[in-house]
Amino acid sequence: PSMVLDLRRNFDVMVLGSSSVWATYRAKLPALRDSDEVIIFSMPLRSVSGDFLILQHMHSYLRKDGVVVFPVDLNDPYSMVEGVGIGEIKFLHPVIIDSLGLDLEKRKAESPIQNSPRFCFVLLWSLFRAKWLGWSVLFGVRRAKRCDLKLVIDKVRASKDVIDQVAFFCRKRSIRLAPVFLLPNGLKNAVGEELKNEISVLLRGRDFYIFDSPDKVFELVNSYTVK
Repeated sequence: PSMVLDLRRNFDVMVLGSSSVWATYRAKLPALRDSDEVIIFSMPLRSVSGDFLILQHMHSYLRKDGVVVFPVDLNDPYSMVEGVGIGEIKFLHPVIIDSLGLDLEKRKAESPIQNSPRFCFVLLWSLFRAKWLGWSVLFGVRRAKRCDLKLVIDKVRASKDVIDQVAFFCRKRSIRLAPVFLLPNGLKNAVGEELKNEISVLLRGRDFYIFDSPDKVFELVNSYTVK
């Protein structure tokens, strides 16, 4: 939605996130497009800091005491912690785009096939995995075998700094924050437990969720919209 043209407000839940969350929403949950309870601001190639930027400029869509679901996708090799680019442009006001010096990213967003083939590839590949689950599991497990646990933990640690800023921002505006960590596919039990323990230590004292599938993100969303 365009913040300039879309006058809807007072949503119960805002969902951020990168490629897999966006693809799950597009492929499996099209009914949410017309929801008056949930608004989706996810986009392929979105960074964690990019999600925070979107929240800063779009939080007025939420009602007081509304919930922002803030996924950190540890399974997505294209998801970064820092940086702002084509994954944010659609949801930013032109004045903000100019002030951040994102003219190049704006041109890429206007003609992505020509100017950002990587974005188009990630978009199509994410949709493919979300729609055809069997292939998703197969390729996900194969990729997970090459997963570097140290790099994943480093990403969690870097994300924690952003989440701390997001939590302060939300607290000042009476917004409830629900951080979600999406685990890499196919982790062995011992490795998966080590990663969960690392997340638990880093976010001690804060409510958060650890899921192994983006489908569970939307199960969480539904739990916030049940009256």
